[in-house]
Amino acid sequence: MTQRERRYFGPLICLVALGILLFGYLLTEGRGMNFATHGVPQIENNEEFCTDFLICLDPGHGGADPGAVETAEDGKVVREKDFALALAHRIGAQLEEMGYRVCYTREGDARMSKGNARDELHARLAFCNAHEVDLLISLHANAYRGEGRAYGARVYYHPETDGACAAANLFAESISQHTGAMIGRSARTEADATYAILSDTSFPSLLLEVGFFTDPFEFAVMQTEKWQTAMTEALATATDRYFKEKNRAADVCGSVLLFGQMENSPQKRNKNAR
Repeated sequence: MTQRERRYFGPLICLVALGILLFGYLLTEGRGMNFATHGVPQIENNEEFCTDFLICLDPGHGGADPGAVETAEDGKVVREKDFALALAHRIGAQLEEMGYRVCYTREGDARMSKGNARDELHARLAFCNAHEVDLLISLHANAYRGEGRAYGARVYYHPETDGACAAANLFAESISQHTGAMIGRSARTEADATYAILSDTSFPSLLLEVGFFTDPFEFAVMQTEKWQTAMTEALATATDRYFKEKNRAADVCGSVLLFGQMENSPQKRNKNAR
């Protein structure tokens, strides 16, 4: 070997040795990485969903305000305020089992305000704002005494509240999947800026009319354990899906995301009672 060859041979040996060391490092330290076909490391998707959201359940009416009142086939008088409260407790229990935090605007037959119905609604909104809730679900049963048949669930939201439209769409879809076959009609959504419970909030809020007390068939179905279990599952599932989609899209717990809107024109009821 000439002196010139020896001059290049030494650095070449060093480069080969360095390459071997680097290759060994990749084999030992890089085992946890997945490699695509072009050798680009891919981060494994270990999705951990944060359920530290606060959902406020608002059972409609209460106290001296019974809401809609109908008599069941067995002679039992069913008041909307009692029906909504029982449903709220069922939904809240399921959400808590799923890891969410839940609060209620009322847990019994007591009102927050000593004033009129509008004062009561403002008191409930103040409660939600003070607790910085992430989603408000106001539960009601509908009533319509005009001509023609009115039945099926309605989901109302404020058109200018970020995230409300997305939530309304998911809730209507879930209600339709779980109870639509029982009633014979899918749930509908509608943007409405006139309901007091949907206004003046910094968080998505929904007003759910889960069915019509004034439709004899739907009213009878709503009294069954099967329907109540299905509606509970529908609303809990929709809530969970809504927050998971927010979490997945923004990759940050508690972020706000506004999805596309859905337009419908459902049957309305008296808005002053909401």
